[in-house]
Amino acid sequence: MKSILAALMLLFVSTIGAAQPVGHKITVNIQDLDEGPVLLAYHFGNRQFIQDSANVASPGVFVFESSERLPAGIYLIVAPDQQLFELIIDQTQHFAIYTRKGAFETETRFVGSPENEAFFAYMQTVTDIGQQIFALQSKMSVEGVTADQRANLSYEIQSLNKEITARQNQYIQLFPNCLFSLVLKAQRDPQPPVPPMLAADGSIDQFAMYKHYVANFWKNMNFSDARILRTPVFQNRLERYFSSVVMQIPDSIITAADRFLEKARANKEIFRFSLWFITSHFERSQIMGHDAVFVHMVEKYYLTGQADWATQATLNQLRERVARLKPLLIGKVAPNIQMFL
Repeated sequence: MKSILAALMLLFVSTIGAAQPVGHKITVNIQDLDEGPVLLAYHFGNRQFIQDSANVASPGVFVFESSERLPAGIYLIVAPDQQLFELIIDQTQHFAIYTRKGAFETETRFVGSPENEAFFAYMQTVTDIGQQIFALQSKMSVEGVTADQRANLSYEIQSLNKEITARQNQYIQLFPNCLFSLVLKAQRDPQPPVPPMLAADGSIDQFAMYKHYVANFWKNMNFSDARILRTPVFQNRLERYFSSVVMQIPDSIITAADRFLEKARANKEIFRFSLWFITSHFERSQIMGHDAVFVHMVEKYYLTGQADWATQATLNQLRERVARLKPLLIGKVAPNIQMFL
């Protein structure tokens, strides 16, 4: 695998070193599929949107072509029967794909896109390792498994997880500036300190370990690179961070949100998406007290002109909603109520 990826890297370097053709042209050859349309879709946050569609140009051949380059991201090829597979669209936007109906996961190959060749090889490897891990986990749950057997199974699972990490590191090393390398790094959790932090009595200080985890949760995220928005990774981590990593106390959330948004300012698109997500998330939250986070976001960012993309109509709606909510927040003195008998 290493020699194959190294050869792909040499091809990729020579490709990006040359002048890139104008626009994009992605030719999709799907054996046993002679009718369309086939869709080209893309991720944005945790949703998918249609970018383009193509009818059959010749038996099994579909071409997505334009004089404009596509925004970098993780895209999807979707067949009429809703079968699909993912691909990377980044620097190289002129390439061909060869696959077969019903065999997208096993028989897809790319010509002219080394990063997608490596991406597909990686996904196949991870799928295979994932199946092995699932089988080992199933054995651990079988009644009658001894402690020694469980320990051996756990060791095998750890070894397989290390193999996945090694594959990721290999891809990142060979394609350091590619979108998928950005994704692999961004989704990594911080490692616990070694040795662990200890309390005064010599036991592991769980709260200190938690604070270290929270403080380093975004360590591997490149906030200056907006390509991450066109993948599922960024919003998934946002949801996890603000739903289960940060303590679900309004003051703690507000502090974490302000610190996070300072990081997000590295890129205007990322700042805009992040501010929208946090504001919307806590406006819709069903947890008591979370409306205070919504009020804070609106007052600090929207009503001070920092969300310069928001229309006046949107700002007026937010201002009115905050005016209704703010007097009713937990800890506020209730407004006078006039009652007539």
